[in-house]
Amino acid sequence: MTGETWVAVGTGLLALATFVLAGITAWNVRKTGGLVTATEKSAAAAKATVDEIQRDRVLAYRPYLSWSVKKGVRAGAEATLANVGNFGRGPAIHCLCCVGFIAEEVPWLMTTPLFDLSPNEPSNREILMEMRSGLLLDKDTAGSELGPEPVRVAFCQDQLGNYFRFVPYRVEADIYNPIAGTPRPRWMDVYKDQFDRLAKH
Repeated sequence: MTGETWVAVGTGLLALATFVLAGITAWNVRKTGGLVTATEKSAAAAKATVDEIQRDRVLAYRPYLSWSVKKGVRAGAEATLANVGNFGRGPAIHCLCCVGFIAEEVPWLMTTPLFDLSPNEPSNREILMEMRSGLLLDKDTAGSELGPEPVRVAFCQDQLGNYFRFVPYRVEADIYNPIAGTPRPRWMDVYKDQFDRLAKH
């Protein structure tokens, strides 16, 4: 063969090798893309499973406060009492029952001290309510409009680190978890402010 022929043959073989290499590269890209997609789907499925487990745990340990305000007598004097029961599946920790109202255009707040409630106790607890200072309720934090008529709202925690707000006549409680990444609701400000004040006593 002449030199030109060898050059032509070499060029052809090089072109063929380049074509084969390109095909292998394309196959690898497709395979890698498939693996990435499979990994993403697997991760999404795992997250969904974890979320479902967490939801089941929350439901299994979720407290549910139901309460009313009544007049009573404490230490020989007329008193305002919170009549409270926990009808959930788990303990209600650091409960706080609040009543907000407006008198002569001035907002007022009355609360219980902090207390714990086991699920399905044989009878409701009657807990003394007293006037408090600090952050007061408003429409956003109480869940309803404040006025001359008292507005009720209750807060508590569970043993999984969730915070709950119970607004009367609403079936579902509002839930906040600090590690879930959701914005902290304003009602947490009132709860934490009163919590910090009452925990000192």
